Amino acid sequence: MKTVAAWGWEHPAWTGGFYPDDLPDDWRLAYYANEFRAVIVPWERASRCTEEEVMAWKEDTHADFRFFLEAPPWASLGPFMALGERWGGTFWKGEGRTREGEALAVWPLVGDNLRAQLEGEGHVLLHGKDISLLRQARLLAELMGF
Repeated sequence: MKTVAAWGWEHPAWTGGFYPDDLPDDWRLAYYANEFRAVIVPWERASRCTEEEVMAWKEDTHADFRFFLEAPPWASLGPFMALGERWGGTFWKGEGRTREGEALAVWPLVGDNLRAQLEGEGHVLLHGKDISLLRQARLLAELMGF
């Protein structure tokens, strides 16, 4: 399986380009989830989350949406248990496991060879912050049947 996800959804540079100028900050995840099926919660964000916040994220996204967590092996993931099936997996330094226990490879998107990145073996999580590149990768993944 191949998953395309942004490295977080709280990017000021996306305002006016991806997010409408007047979109409230607390609506950004729901807006993002209308176009993408997954997001990475970076450790600097994940480390300060409460269970209430995580439950709100779950409510703001559709049933097929997945959250992938960047977290060191020693981290407490208690608040994220509330995600249930929406928890896609956990990784640290490019490698991890899906919720189902499959190996998970995490690669940054490279614009000049998206197809090769999508053709790799196993469960691969492709990520980035460039919304244009993320959209290209998402579309290509859909066309390739992922």
